Amino acid sequence: MKALCAIAFLSCLACGAARGDVVLSLTPAVQYGGHGAEIVFSGTITNTSVTDKVFLNDVSFALAGTAAANLAPESNSFFANVPGILLPGESYTSGEIFRVKLSSGAPVGDYGGTVGVLGGADISAGSALASSAFLVRETPVENWRVDHFGEAAASPAAADLADFEGDGIRNLLEYALDLDPMVPDAAVLPPPLIEGGYLTFSFVPNPAATGLTYSVESSLELENWGPADVEDVTPVVPDPPGQKTFRYRHAIGPSIPRVFLRLKAIRND
Repeated sequence: MKALCAIAFLSCLACGAARGDVVLSLTPAVQYGGHGAEIVFSGTITNTSVTDKVFLNDVSFALAGTAAANLAPESNSFFANVPGILLPGESYTSGEIFRVKLSSGAPVGDYGGTVGVLGGADISAGSALASSAFLVRETPVENWRVDHFGEAAASPAAADLADFEGDGIRNLLEYALDLDPMVPDAAVLPPPLIEGGYLTFSFVPNPAATGLTYSVESSLELENWGPADVEDVTPVVPDPPGQKTFRYRHAIGPSIPRVFLRLKAIRND
């Protein structure tokens, strides 16, 4: 029983500002984050001029409304030492261009802004060279990740498909079932049962996991999985409340000596 899901939201926004020969692009320009978390943006700054070098002296941010109230620039590693210089045709690609931090009280939602690169023809110049829009998308699962992993929420060990404590349950399924990703708890997974000759599986979804879609799939050989032969048999009044029950629609017998069920959780956000 594994949670198999992936989320890919890659968007790149690039636009020139005062100097048409400098371009800033963020990859991706949309990042996910949780309340109180730092979100790292990376990308590329390119000097497209074939004759002039350019000094990169600082960055600036334009934030408004709820973004201004809940989003704060945290650090700028690219300009941490001395102003950078891009020669004609040169690009700077960094693992980190800037960071922003969501306030600890930020509600779920989207927080957008614009980051700009300042500089010019000499080391003291402060003109706008290029700018790019960025968006921080706060979701319930990212808040859960921050609550459990703290400052490590952005690390690979906290990712959806990671298994931090090595108990065989991926982080997203821990979230889907309201389990603790820091504690081995495979023993508390709901077991499949034979009821009336049918393989049956029940689970209680995490009521806070509003951004997930749950499905139960079956397989006869642990290779080909699908929902076609699974039916929802949840009682009108489930016990415990909120519990969902599914079963393989064919009775176990000589023609079907064994069958497997798995729970699948997929992010919608």
